[in-house]
Amino acid sequence: MHFIETNPRHNLPVLLALTDTWNDVFLRAHARTVTPFTEAFAHFPRFAAALEAQACGSPVDRHNSSAQMLATVATSCSSLVVDGGLGATYDRVFYQGSDVLNLELVMAMDTQVLFNTSRNVGSYGMRDLHTLEDAQMCALFAQADELAFGSDKANRLLSVNPSSVASSRNIETDRSVGNRPSSLLICGKLDAFSCGQLIALSEHRAAVKAHIWGVNPFVQEIAASLRSTRTNDLKAELQTLFASDLSSIDSEEDFTEEQNMHLSTKTILKHYVALMREKRSVKSYSR
Repeated sequence: MHFIETNPRHNLPVLLALTDTWNDVFLRAHARTVTPFTEAFAHFPRFAAALEAQACGSPVDRHNSSAQMLATVATSCSSLVVDGGLGATYDRVFYQGSDVLNLELVMAMDTQVLFNTSRNVGSYGMRDLHTLEDAQMCALFAQADELAFGSDKANRLLSVNPSSVASSRNIETDRSVGNRPSSLLICGKLDAFSCGQLIALSEHRAAVKAHIWGVNPFVQEIAASLRSTRTNDLKAELQTLFASDLSSIDSEEDFTEEQNMHLSTKTILKHYVALMREKRSVKSYSR
């Protein structure tokens, strides 16, 4: 009902999915770095990363007519979400890196922390908190503006204080070129309802993006079962190594791939077995 009744101009999941697709295909920004500007959103990037990896991690069906054009420039739906940490991190790669990264800034204008603090401090303390809150909001828009429009510190210094240019050793590199993508998600009030909206927005966004690329977001996950099968096979092989004389085990020349272990893995596990034998025997004697 949401997708049927909502005007596309006001449909946030559709707009964000189209924005991600634009950044991925045309700007080659294949990763989205989610940076929360409030500690309450500290775990949101991890949630977004897990969600999109599961929903959009399948390869693109090149025979799907709806994704045929996009498939010519990319091989999979963009699903890499990176935790940017609280505030602002990775500044150098964002502003000056050769690869363009999409930065998503998440902020709440009214947090529960401010409400709880107001009951314990006086009016003077609240003024300080409001000042910090204003500064945080300005930092949010400053980062987005700098990414979008860029700046040249040399020109700014010349216009303000020409003598300061001589004292700056990195004046040639201390600038940003601009024209780099970013998006802002700002909640009015951070409560349970807003968190539910943010989760629903993330889920619908991933589903729309998967539909654009012709990916089934509900496909069964097979990686865990494959890893589990290989893990059990390696456990059996490891027990065999522990029970064997390592010096009598096949060398590289007569090694065959018929065993459920590659030569590189077997070589490392042999070293692991030798080290663990010595370590465990020492511990048993010391007891």
